[in-house]
This record gives sequence, structure tokens and C-alpha cells, in this order.
Amino acid sequence: MDTGYDLNHFAFQRILESGRLIATHDFINGDDDVSDYGDFQQEHGTAVFSIIGGFDEGNLIGASYNANFILGKTEIVDDEIQGEEDNWVAAIEWMEALGVDVISSSLGYIDWYDTSQLDGNTAVITVVADIAASFGVVVVNAAGNERNSSWGRIIPPADGDSVIAVGGVTSTGQLYSQSSPGPTSDGRIKPDIMAQALGVWGAYYSSDGYRTFSGTSLSTPIIAGGLALILEAHPDWSLDKLYNSLRLTASNADVPDNDMGWGIARMFDMFAVDGYFIVVEPTGIVNQKDTVEIAVALFDSLSSPGGNHDIRVTLLAGTAELIGMPVPDGPDTLTQSVYFPFPGIQKLEFYDRVSQLSKVIEILVYGAMDIEFAAVPNPARDSVVFLFELPHQTETEISVFTPSGEKIVLLKVPSEQTTRGKNRKSWNAKNNSGGKIASGIYIGYLKTAFGCQTTKFAFVK
Repeated sequence: MDTGYDLNHFAFQRILESGRLIATHDFINGDDDVSDYGDFQQEHGTAVFSIIGGFDEGNLIGASYNANFILGKTEIVDDEIQGEEDNWVAAIEWMEALGVDVISSSLGYIDWYDTSQLDGNTAVITVVADIAASFGVVVVNAAGNERNSSWGRIIPPADGDSVIAVGGVTSTGQLYSQSSPGPTSDGRIKPDIMAQALGVWGAYYSSDGYRTFSGTSLSTPIIAGGLALILEAHPDWSLDKLYNSLRLTASNADVPDNDMGWGIARMFDMFAVDGYFIVVEPTGIVNQKDTVEIAVALFDSLSSPGGNHDIRVTLLAGTAELIGMPVPDGPDTLTQSVYFPFPGIQKLEFYDRVSQLSKVIEILVYGAMDIEFAAVPNPARDSVVFLFELPHQTETEISVFTPSGEKIVLLKVPSEQTTRGKNRKSWNAKNNSGGKIASGIYIGYLKTAFGCQTTKFAFVK
């Protein structure tokens, strides 16, 4: 459901010619024409629909281009009224009655709500989305682009506990700057999952052209299309099983948070899940001398892994030491303790003797490093440039102290602004209050995932 659709676009001709556009309805005008033209009325819906279902070889192939589709037109582009929420409710009831499996909605409403109502049980659109899920419909909704707005949170119906709330990342996997964060007002982690939101290629309305679009509206159809493929592979899965496997195969599964949820979706890891096992890898940097608990998640109809799976863990490359055998850790997980005495690439194989399937993971282990860190020029007069070298991208902090230990300033460098190799961070020599620092000796302190380092420099006015 969306704003409207340019069904004359070449990206949709395969759907039309094969008879896979099952039904359409315009809930704004009360007819079945979802293509009637208006200023930008078709733009948003055309792009979203193409990302999930378009097919134009050499230009664009949608996530689930061979699916059957139902299109609802519910959103008025140049207005924001409660009638649009009513349209959304009517559309989801209509779609459920037609037997829809997955709903992709890149819409949401905040103007007549406040953030205290993000409890999953208050917003009308959220309540209805959860009801649809109770009937077995997979409801996928954009988390929203409100991170930097006065609202600053996810948008209804993304607060629903049975709604897959989709946040956004860049093409390099970094957080999309506008992607709405959680939590819900009752403390649940949101969003649920992440997909690309910045620079997503899609069909442009009123032409046969294409361009890039940005926003969680575009990450949503990527996930919805992916889940349609998973349901095709595993038609017997319950919603709980689908949602849990989506989260536990994602990139941030072991440490979900309210920025990235459970992380970037790894749809391919979900295909071989049923009846077998998958490995949830440790995320972030693994340091030498660390002992890591690697979780092995089991997805099948068994109530307990004990005695039903015979998991063997083998070190294929590296110097890791396995501590004991995998042990039950809950009804559907096992854990394997692994110790890393030396740095380097470690390759572990998890093999299930029952299913005769295996999965190999690689873990990059870093040892203690002597990181180069310097302040130039030294002495500095107007500004200071900190130079440092990193073996890999990582979030970095630079603090400046007086010799007596007073912190003058804290400079944060996000991971996406660093690079493997030489880095630099400029500082205007102003303290946290915005005033210019006094002449004297200062100490710079660099903190990274690979270690810490200090440097001493002079500042002269």
C-alpha cells in the first residue's frame, strides 16, 4: 500500500502480462484505478513497488519479482490527515480478506500521536497491523526517517510487537543518518532489522527511467521481498519462526540495540535454516586473549537441542582453542566457548552430524598494537591536526587533557569516517564550551578498538 503507481512503467510489464497483478483499489477516490495521475502522486509508490516487484533486465530486478501482487492506494501526497490512516486500515482488512501473505508498507503517521503512545497498543494503525499478524500476515513497515526531527523515534505502526520495523543503512553498512531509532515507549528494542536506505535504485514515475531514492521507505520493500522468498522456501513456518530466524541471522544478532535493531538482514542464511542450524557470529572486533561465546541457534520443530543434534566444532585455520563441547543454552541454542591466544584469521566449522550440514565462519582477531598517534604542527598556533593509523575502520575517540588531568575536549570520529591506514582529525583548539584554549602543554589521548595511545603537544596563541 502506498501513494499510487505508474503501471505503464516498463518495470511492471512482466507482472501485468503474466496476470500476477491480482487486485487493485484506490481508497482515496473509491475506485480500482491506482494509476490516476497527479503531481508526484505516483512517485513514491512506483519506486517502492519496483524495488519489491519490478523486472527490467539490465536496469532493475526486484527482490521478489515473480510474486503475485495486490496494490492499495491509500496515501495522499500533499496532505497529512487522519483519513489516510483510515485508508490504511481499510486496505489491510481488504488485503487480508484476499489472502495476502506479506504486506509492505512504507507509510506511518505521527501528527495526531505522541511518542508516549508508541507502546504497540495505542495507535490505531498499530493495533490493526498486529491484528493482521495474528491472522498470519507478515506486516513489514518502515521505521521512519525521524531521527533528526522533533519526534525523534520510530513511527506507528513500526511500534507493533508483531510488525517487522525496517531501519536503514548505507551501501557500506553504516547507519543511515535519518533512520528512526527506538525504543518503544514500553522499552522494546526497535527497529527489528536493517536494509539499504541510502541511494537505492528504483523506477521513476511517468517515464521508463530509473534513479536512486533514499529513506527507510526503500529499505522496507527489500525486506518484504526477501521474506516472500523465505516463505516460498519454508511455507510451513509460523510468524514467530520467521521473525526469530530473521533477527537471529542478522549482523547485530548478539547485541541488538535501538539504532540498528538486530542488524542488517542476511536473507541467504535463512534458506538453510529449517531442520538444521545456523551460527550467530560474534560481531565487532575480537581481540587477542578474549574468550568468546559463539551461539549456535537451532531452528526446527524440536523443543530442545539436547540429544537431537550432534554438533561438532572444528578449527580449520588459525590458533583458536575450543573450550569443552557445545552445551545447551536455552531451548533452541547451543554455545561454544572459544579462546583466541594469538591474532590472525580464525576459521571454524560447525557441522551437524544429524542433518549432515555445516557452516564455516571466519573471525578476524587483532592483537595488541602499537598505534601511531601524533599532533601537528607542534607547537600549534591556530588549530591542531591529529594523525593516526588504523588496521581497520572503527569508531575512534580523541580526548585532550591538561597535564593536571582536566579534560578539555572530546572528539568522536564515527567508524564510517575512518579508513584502514592513515587518518586525520582536525580540531579548532576550542574547548567543550567553545572558547579558545590557553597557551600551554596538552596531552592527546586516542582510544580505538585496537588499543590506545597518547601524544604530547604545545599550543601557542
